[in-house]
Amino acid sequence: MDLSAITIVRATPAQAKRTLDIHHPFWGVPRNFSLERYYEVEESLNHPEQPWAKHGEWTGYTTWALVPRDDPETLDLLASCETYKRHALVLAPGETEPKDEVSYGIASVFCNPTHRGNAYPRHLLSLLHYVLAQPTSLPPFPAAWGAPPTIPGFGNAAFSVLYSDVGPTYYTRCTKGDSGAGWMPHNPGKRVWDVPGADETVDWRDYDGEWVDYAGLEKLGAIGSERIRKNLPAKGDTSKTRMAILPDGGWFQNAPTRYQLSNNARPDAKFGLVLPACASGEQPFLVWGFDKEGKRMVVGHASGNVPWSAVVAAAKHEGCTSIESWADYGWDEQASAFEHMTEKSIPALAAYTLGEDAKIEWLHNEKYPWM
Repeated sequence: MDLSAITIVRATPAQAKRTLDIHHPFWGVPRNFSLERYYEVEESLNHPEQPWAKHGEWTGYTTWALVPRDDPETLDLLASCETYKRHALVLAPGETEPKDEVSYGIASVFCNPTHRGNAYPRHLLSLLHYVLAQPTSLPPFPAAWGAPPTIPGFGNAAFSVLYSDVGPTYYTRCTKGDSGAGWMPHNPGKRVWDVPGADETVDWRDYDGEWVDYAGLEKLGAIGSERIRKNLPAKGDTSKTRMAILPDGGWFQNAPTRYQLSNNARPDAKFGLVLPACASGEQPFLVWGFDKEGKRMVVGHASGNVPWSAVVAAAKHEGCTSIESWADYGWDEQASAFEHMTEKSIPALAAYTLGEDAKIEWLHNEKYPWM
């Protein structure tokens, strides 16, 4: 394979639609979506007016394709992926105030089945480093790859993240340059609990709190971002570079939007619970989404001291039979035995300006940044 003969491009509208044709049998059919319905769902999810999709200082959705250099608008795509621009905070050792940085989340990495066996997705993502990252943070672009991509409006990221469904090592081999490691796993230890066995005494009808519908999530996203910024200097290992992805830009709404577009959505579903104020005056809160069947409550974020009983009350309120969390919220001792999840949606980080991976701590490595 002559790597100099292929390159990454920002997909044209026709190419972006073609990516849906290619992965519909694998991602749309299992969700019982016809091709036309799949088009509708993806258009709604990533419409330019969605807060996470519109191109702004901290937001923006883009589809990318790997194509022959001599036919950049071809619909015979070799591989494709998507990115979401994200607002992040970075706090270096010795600093007391976090710095606002651009990051990117990478999603929907896919290889056209007719071109499998050529490692095209890996090369696409290796090229993507040179689109997203601040240029001085990367090793020299390999001569064997041809001319480096030059795509205006990017090249500003401190780091990027993705969530691997193909094990912990595949994306480490999507190298920066010839040999620099790509995305390194930062698995926080996901947990799944069975609701009936969690706490039989909890009755959501007796629970003191405010149930939050979709419209209320935007406000909670702003509150959550403010609290993460305020609390970051006191969290984690101060000898490491600490980073967090903020939920502003609609990221508390993203998973609920996906649920609302599913075939199993309930029009009366709630997506959050705000609890009475604690001694500090702040109100703890919990936000969540659901799995594709709508029977598992997936915790997106917990802010403040949210007790396990509130989590169980929320799950029962929504008629769920299990609870999933992607972070340790201190519920292990309060709850019954849980199952660790380690093989799917493994969080992985490619550091550009953050330094060595071993000296980075990803705080708030929760479900809400997932795409």
